[in-house]
Amino acid sequence: MTALDDDPIDTLVVETAQMPGHVTAYPCDVTDEERMARTVAAIEKDLGPIVLAVFNAGS
Repeated sequence: MTALDDDPIDTLVVETAQMPGHVTAYPCDVTDEERMARTVAAIEKDLGPIVLAVFNAGS
């Protein structure tokens, strides 16, 4: 999961810690192309190639 600020993703990681599966959080501003490239590189380094991405923006 990515989000502009750390707070929402930190909260999600804590809330899902006891559930099956695993949540990995990456802070990212999708309006910053350089930051997006670094985030994608970090995700692919940690988890392997991205084969599907879902983009959902909102408050």
